[in-house]
Amino acid sequence: MVEVRTAQQGYVALLHAGGDVTLDIVDDLGHAIDERSMKFALDHLRYTIPRRYFDDALSVSPGKSDVIGLR
Repeated sequence: MVEVRTAQQGYVALLHAGGDVTLDIVDDLGHAIDERSMKFALDHLRYTIPRRYFDDALSVSPGKSDVIGLR
């Protein structure tokens, strides 16, 4: 976990350095993933990453040689 203030300072520093960065703060989340944070992540995948990369990622089916299964 990162303190909110530290995350905000990092965000500003990256912007000033010309970085392409976003910062999402989910109140009272703690060290977990919930529906709110999952929505942020999926929205970034859908709208921040170029659409063709997202579509390509969704089109991969299990069993192809480039898929690594997680247990």
